[in-house]
Amino acid sequence: MRKDIKLNKDGIAPCKHCLKHKKKNVYPIVVEKQGLYYARCPDCIYEDPYEFLGLTEKKALAAWNRIMLGRGELNVEA
Repeated sequence: MRKDIKLNKDGIAPCKHCLKHKKKNVYPIVVEKQGLYYARCPDCIYEDPYEFLGLTEKKALAAWNRIMLGRGELNVEA
């Protein structure tokens, strides 16, 4: 993990776009719609709204962390 990334108290990574371009740590919010959870950056709109989708809040945040911490693409099984 990069040393310049500071996780919040819950172990969630900040938005990498805001960190790179705005030089500030902006942490995601989780929105629930029709039983699905979406992790979103409250400051920017650069991510696909469905990229950080999960069946639970914890899974949506895990998807967020995988991408924001640079651990590769999400594994999607058919």
